Amino acid sequence: MTAQIVGEDILIQTQYAPEMRSLGAKWDLTAGLWRLPATRMNAKLVSDALPGEDALSVPLDTPATVSDTRLYPYQRDAAARLATCKHGLLVCLSPGLGKTAVAIAAADIAVPDDRIIVVAPASLLRTWEREIGKWSTVKGGVYVVQGKLDFAAAKTARWIVMSWDKMTREADALGKGWPVVILDESVLAKSRTSKRFKAMDKLRRTISRVWLLSGSPTTRYADDLWAQLHLIWPHAYSSYWRFAERYCVVEETPWARVVTATKHGRDAAAENSDMMLVVNQEDVLDLPEYLFEQIDVDLAGKQKTAYDSMAKSFIAELSDGTEVVAANEIAKLVRLQQIASYWDGESAKHDALMDVIESFEPPYLIWTHWVAGAEQLAFRLHDEGYDVRHVGGNTTPRRRDEYLESFKRGEFPALVLSLGVGKFGHTFTNVKTVFSVDRTFNADDYFQSLHRVRRIGLTHRPVWTSLTARGTVDELTVGDNLQAKLESIAKMTRADLASLLKGMGR
Repeated sequence: MTAQIVGEDILIQTQYAPEMRSLGAKWDLTAGLWRLPATRMNAKLVSDALPGEDALSVPLDTPATVSDTRLYPYQRDAAARLATCKHGLLVCLSPGLGKTAVAIAAADIAVPDDRIIVVAPASLLRTWEREIGKWSTVKGGVYVVQGKLDFAAAKTARWIVMSWDKMTREADALGKGWPVVILDESVLAKSRTSKRFKAMDKLRRTISRVWLLSGSPTTRYADDLWAQLHLIWPHAYSSYWRFAERYCVVEETPWARVVTATKHGRDAAAENSDMMLVVNQEDVLDLPEYLFEQIDVDLAGKQKTAYDSMAKSFIAELSDGTEVVAANEIAKLVRLQQIASYWDGESAKHDALMDVIESFEPPYLIWTHWVAGAEQLAFRLHDEGYDVRHVGGNTTPRRRDEYLESFKRGEFPALVLSLGVGKFGHTFTNVKTVFSVDRTFNADDYFQSLHRVRRIGLTHRPVWTSLTARGTVDELTVGDNLQAKLESIAKMTRADLASLLKGMGR
């Protein structure tokens, strides 16, 4: 045998130097052989590169024992594996399967006497505080970082919970030697050029293990995984392009190489199953299905005029004479999405929603994207006598938490919620009717919003109603774009593609 696994390395005795360098292997002059980190992806690469070589088997770490009977069996299995992984793990549980509880249970086993940093979306900081109080069996305080980092408070707390933006700004101040850092919704660090990734990559150099939690670790193609896997084991995932070329279609343009799709013949989740754990909702829970409906609307009046003008000449005009200009095709598409939803006080979608809302059962969760339209919709519902709250990007964290928690308790029947703010971490199993008012190019927004209601604790069959402006980007560019990205997401998360597409009217 020319290749074998010894410890954390694949040792390769071969004269195929170009092939070994293309895999990222390093020549060990002292031992006279090639070394490559022992991951399942690398084992497959070696087997493919060496003719006649037997397949290498990279074993998983022996899992710990998790005895907390409050957890579902699949949660105990996930926590057991997370607690003993050498470098870290990407825990990809479908939204609603309890990733937070899994991480807390694993931390109690892996580092019962040490401190843990949690990095999460700002809207979930108080959720983490509540969940730690609910699930942790080890004594220790929780310090939620808001405002300036208080080193005295951080030193005395077992759990330090902060936002992604705070971690990005304070990475240097956090110090060294943390045993575990938990990255909630790790897809937020998928871009290797982002400030979030660069700050976390720098902090990673002195961290023992990184645990990544994500309902969907990709928003488009398989290359989204690279930055997250790199944070788990930087040495093993050192080259973005080597990873991208294995799992994605890469096209050469006059300006740069560009990823345009996920390869159908490669299963990134399976080949990296030692670094990521994928559990799909349909595999472990028997939950009521959505009833999907679509309401088609026709633009009219100022909204129709503005849409046609923007589509033709890149310019739309407001009632006061102000011209809204799109500088390029991408900007035009964004403007067309916005106009199809709400424009200058008019919205065919809002009109349709007001016409049908009484035909559906409350509580109502109304997903929106465009700020001005969301505010106007909330005002309109209020004027019609509905007890409604609006939560968007401008809502203060305290007010946001207050509104979301009171809505979950059933204290008011209608919530207008921004996709960007509400898509992560929240549980709305009380909701009977979902209205999807706006569409965006972000497939993860749609994927995550689907799972806010259909999750653990759901006992009824909710209705998902999508409002679509006929003959606009809703049906054409956005719909086709989302479908292509959802195919990749479904493959990565083992989700049912047909169910994902139903909510888009496909």
